[in-house]
Amino acid sequence: VDENIVLPHLLDGRDMDYERLDSIVDYLGLTDRRRNLPSQLSGGQQQRVSIGRAIYTHPAILLADEPTGNLDRKNGEDIIRFLKDSNRRYKQTLILITHDESIALQADRMLYIEDGRIVRDERIHGGVQGAVQGADEMSVDRILEVKKDIKDKTSLHNNGDNADVYGGGTDEE
Repeated sequence: VDENIVLPHLLDGRDMDYERLDSIVDYLGLTDRRRNLPSQLSGGQQQRVSIGRAIYTHPAILLADEPTGNLDRKNGEDIIRFLKDSNRRYKQTLILITHDESIALQADRMLYIEDGRIVRDERIHGGVQGAVQGADEMSVDRILEVKKDIKDKTSLHNNGDNADVYGGGTDEE
């Protein structure tokens, strides 16, 4: 778990921040699994490791593409709770792509995209504060470009067995 979370950071040649790693592992409830391999984790635990890997690198934007797609209801709810809390705790913009309307309705804002174009933009009152930020300044093409760039940077660390939560960037971004 620890190596999986910090590997992209180390591949960038940056020093480990053990205090941050401890904080993230504790926050994700994985303290007792720190030395486990991915095959020794449940689907929900693997997804939490993916979130940890994404937030460890301090990205300005956290892109979650169907983060609950392969999970049972309880683990899916936990993952959404972690993502929303990460948005607040780490001051990261969260862009969540989903076909699950019950998840989408938890956001402050929903963008409906068809054929690469925004066809509807709704602000939702009562959603999580800041759940979707920055979309005003970004076209759909730019969002997809950012997603591809982030995915390319972390593709070595996402073997397809984990759901797609990507993190990249540097401390300077």
